[in-house]
Amino acid sequence: RPMFYNLCDEPGLGDQAAPFDFCYCPHCMERFRDRLEKNYGSLEALNGQWGTVFKYWREVFPLTTDDILHRQQKKADFNFSSWADHREFMDSVMAGAYAKMREYGREADEHGVFGNTGGQGPNAYGGWDFAKIANAVDLHVPYNISQNDELLRSFEPRILKMAPYFGDDKRLLRRMWYQLFHGDCGQIHWDNDEPTGRFLTQPGRTWSARAKMMAPALRELTGGIGKQILGMARAGETIAVHHSQACVRAHWMMGTLPQGEAWVDRSSDDCEAVEFDLSIYLRDSIVKLIGDCGLQYRFADRSLIESGKLSGEGFKVLILSHALALSEAECENIRRFAENGGLVVADAIPAVMDGHCKMLPAGRLDGLFGVSREKFEYRKSGAAIKIVGQGGPLNLERQALAVKSCESTLKARSDAVAYGKAGAADALIFRKVGRGATLYLNAEFHHYYQYRYRIGSKESRDAHSLFSAGVRLGGVEQAIHLWAEGKKRHLPGIELTRFSDGPVELVCAVVNELRRTSGVG
Repeated sequence: RPMFYNLCDEPGLGDQAAPFDFCYCPHCMERFRDRLEKNYGSLEALNGQWGTVFKYWREVFPLTTDDILHRQQKKADFNFSSWADHREFMDSVMAGAYAKMREYGREADEHGVFGNTGGQGPNAYGGWDFAKIANAVDLHVPYNISQNDELLRSFEPRILKMAPYFGDDKRLLRRMWYQLFHGDCGQIHWDNDEPTGRFLTQPGRTWSARAKMMAPALRELTGGIGKQILGMARAGETIAVHHSQACVRAHWMMGTLPQGEAWVDRSSDDCEAVEFDLSIYLRDSIVKLIGDCGLQYRFADRSLIESGKLSGEGFKVLILSHALALSEAECENIRRFAENGGLVVADAIPAVMDGHCKMLPAGRLDGLFGVSREKFEYRKSGAAIKIVGQGGPLNLERQALAVKSCESTLKARSDAVAYGKAGAADALIFRKVGRGATLYLNAEFHHYYQYRYRIGSKESRDAHSLFSAGVRLGGVEQAIHLWAEGKKRHLPGIELTRFSDGPVELVCAVVNELRRTSGVG
């Protein structure tokens, strides 16, 4: 039988991940209203959440993107819930379409592998909720955008995953190993009509330079160490990085408010533009910080956290990176994680919105972190952080860091202690919680993906040392160290991945390079 059946290539609710308000047809609206009634329980509860005055369920209709922009201009209440609920529903419709196609396919081939190719990054549009996609297909071929590989592997470890390869650039050999360490079980090579793209040249059907270049690596990956790694488990994954589509939607809309109605002109490629979506670069910077600390991680989605399985999965530290929109159940289980001995680390503005992307009077986790703020600030670069005393449990020397703050009015409250100052604001706020603790950094990291390669620079060094000191509070230590030429000098951009099988452990090192992605990675 075929290796796998491709249900669709480069799919999307619109043009891949391009923003497109869809669908409001009678069929979808009927299903959407049924879903809302089940989730909210009553029309009164829905009206209270959306800020609407519907009298009958048949009247319920979500706001479009432009409607939300106009509402924000009039009320400035940061209530995106009507739009966000519809986007969440359409994500489910898209994943449901994949699952239905797989169901039909299995009627013809009950042992077949069904998947799709050309996966875009997690986005508010297009149906790119990887937690749902990973459970709707057997296989997925994502482009190298926004940690797609790690999202898929984290949400469904059994999913079959491959990367596409184009051209004959020698750097592709390094990427083959990088992808293996990130969960790939195979490769797809685009063997198009261009002479440099083919494996076999025409008309003599001889091996091309591309085939000869890649052959040794392919032999080793399929018959040597590659096959061994595929049979081993990843080790040392004790850091959880929060990810949810609610946060993706909240960030998308926050980035759209300044742009206004011109959002409709964006293409799928524009989704990766930093001026439109801060979360993409935050996510990239945080995971590269973890990698540069010689540590490993997994993404934890909303369903995992709401189920209370954080501690049971072996996590010691939970990272909340600008996790704007968190559900009440997520917040409750995050508290339990800390009380049971875990460390919760936030960079800025966690849980200031609910799970439907509606601004709250105060952050749901402010009490847990022991903080308060006078106003909500988004994407504000504040004063540089200065460590006071000896940095308390962070054990950092008194100094001015080349790391800026995000919130200018943040203050430590109750029994929380601030070991940093940023102008008039507090930073590096530590609080004991049950058998665990919380750490609110009030720190800006979204530029780290760029300046991590400025070897020896204060920006790179300070961000690295601050983050490393933070996760160490949760008992996460670097097990493997890699030094430059025998010197104890930190090497940026070298990712260490550990695999184990009983008493055997493999340590894999590969360049985790900066990629300014443009569709294909």
